[in-house]
Amino acid sequence: MTNEAPGDEPGEQEPEAVPSSDPSDWRTPLSSGRPSEALARLRALAVVGRGAALVEREVGLLVEALIALRNRDYREAERLVPLLEGVTEPDARRYAVGFADGLAALQAADAKRRNPDAARERLLAAVGQPLTAAEAENNLGVLAIREADSERAERNFRSALKADPRHHRAITNLGNLDLEAGRVDEAIARYREAIRLNESYATAHNNLAAALKRAGKTGEAVRSLKRSQRLAFRTPDAARGATPNHPVGRPGGQGRSRLWIWFVAGGAIVVALRLLR
Repeated sequence: MTNEAPGDEPGEQEPEAVPSSDPSDWRTPLSSGRPSEALARLRALAVVGRGAALVEREVGLLVEALIALRNRDYREAERLVPLLEGVTEPDARRYAVGFADGLAALQAADAKRRNPDAARERLLAAVGQPLTAAEAENNLGVLAIREADSERAERNFRSALKADPRHHRAITNLGNLDLEAGRVDEAIARYREAIRLNESYATAHNNLAAALKRAGKTGEAVRSLKRSQRLAFRTPDAARGATPNHPVGRPGGQGRSRLWIWFVAGGAIVVALRLLR
């Protein structure tokens, strides 16, 4: 989707609310680092008035920032920086204040990807900011994979999901580790969860196809692969969370790139199983 905002992607249109004994309480999830839940509750309350509309808009900006980072759309995140700097609601402002610094650290780490120590230093700085913590932990996990440390990578990916349970790329990366370890059913479940959260994420469909093929479900694998190919052709890299031309090392290996290649119906189809930034 070339000109659509990340929030318009299937699976990212509406935040999911976590069941609560008091669905009108939006401040608790916000103060606990769950702006998506807070926004869902605000919308459900449908309170009218200028003050209510302002709060909903400001919480919505936090969610937009999270979605941009989940999709690795740093350009969209940059657009949100001045808007977040104007947030006034106290709990929302606590998350918005450090966003510019966290984003700058993420971008600096990306520019220093060939220098692991420098990249790690910048990513650790981004971990310290609430809105950028999940993206930074995910990218630290990718860095760990490049250093052949799958255990550390798993810890990072799990930390990413603790900071943002809807970070579909971190979920996909855990699925990749499962598949590398031979836990095919667990990998399939991870990929399907990532797709539930963002139906337009081509990589999850792609890797699901590889897992289904491993499980002997060739028909489902072909359908999933075709879906990933359609999405890859129509969706820009930023929106699908991809980083082209940067394959990473195989978990447990010596940092070499890993491509999975298999053939269906007489035609060569390359399925790239990789941990993407």
